[in-house]
Amino acid sequence: MPKKVTPDQRQAVLHMLAQGQDRDTIAAAVGVTPGQVSAILAHVKMGTYTLPALTEEDKEGIQDNAPVVLERETNLLRQLQKLEGARGHETQIEPVLLGVDIETGDEVFWNPDQASGTPNPHVLILGESGTGKTYSVSCLSAELAQEGVVSIVFDYGQGFSPRTLPAEFVDATNPVELQAGRDGVNINPLQIFPSDLHSPVNVAQRVADTFARVYKKDGVQQHAILRQAVLDLALPAWEQRLLASYPIL
Repeated sequence: MPKKVTPDQRQAVLHMLAQGQDRDTIAAAVGVTPGQVSAILAHVKMGTYTLPALTEEDKEGIQDNAPVVLERETNLLRQLQKLEGARGHETQIEPVLLGVDIETGDEVFWNPDQASGTPNPHVLILGESGTGKTYSVSCLSAELAQEGVVSIVFDYGQGFSPRTLPAEFVDATNPVELQAGRDGVNINPLQIFPSDLHSPVNVAQRVADTFARVYKKDGVQQHAILRQAVLDLALPAWEQRLLASYPIL
């Protein structure tokens, strides 16, 4: 495992990044790994770190010695330097602590709130069996529950059964278990939503598309027949409901 990056090394990396130096050159000069340089650059892009302002001597050195590729990289880093982090009062959900970066030793947070400036508040957890994926998801869910955010877990491996969950997680989230295979799910595929501009036609198309995704061998003709069947069977009920909503004059 590489050694933790010291504050002096971090500043040296940031300074050389501002100069437009490449990753391998920085790693060799500062005494860190290329991965640690990439990690620091990632923090720059997220706004955690700020690139230092270059002196006139640094600028002259870049103009005299740097090739065209480095000049383009410097322009990009200049743009990153002007970016500002998200303001605290704009954040509706507090960031969730994920752990510590093994490359830099810094704490890593996940911020699911788009109002904080996060461009893509998704998270992907990968790992072999027994490495703690379920535990990580339960920790994130518990933290979100403290912020009033409800999580929906499709539990294929029975890792979130209330009978096996830690008492701390149950107290923090107050989970509700639904046995979809046994009790079913109260979903009406023919329900019309406000976004369905063409009402029955949208619903029939959605039902036919769902069957097409499940049964890959269905062709265009089967899709059209199923779509028309939904309209033929369900349209009279929709018409009766629509007429019943208006008084007869």
